[in-house]
Amino acid sequence: MNISRNLLAGIGAVAALTIGIIGYVLWAAKGGETDSSLINAADGELVALGKRVYGTECANCHGRKLEGQPNWRARRADGRLPA
Repeated sequence: MNISRNLLAGIGAVAALTIGIIGYVLWAAKGGETDSSLINAADGELVALGKRVYGTECANCHGRKLEGQPNWRARRADGRLPA
C-alpha cells in the first residue's frame, strides 16, 4: 500500500512540475507580461475599488500614503521584513 501512495505522490509531483514548466514556457513566449486587460488605470471604478481595498486591508501596516514602516528594507531579529 505504501508503494502505491509513494507512486501516486511521485506522479502528482511530476505532473505539477510539468504543468508549471509548460505554463512558464507559454508565459515567456508571450514576452513574460501579465494580462494588462485585468489592470486598467483608466477604469475609475476599478481604481476606486483598489483604493477601498487598500484602505481597509493594507493601510494599517503600509500607511495611508503608501509610505510603509520605517526601515522597511532592514530585516527584524526574526528574519522578517517590516510592512
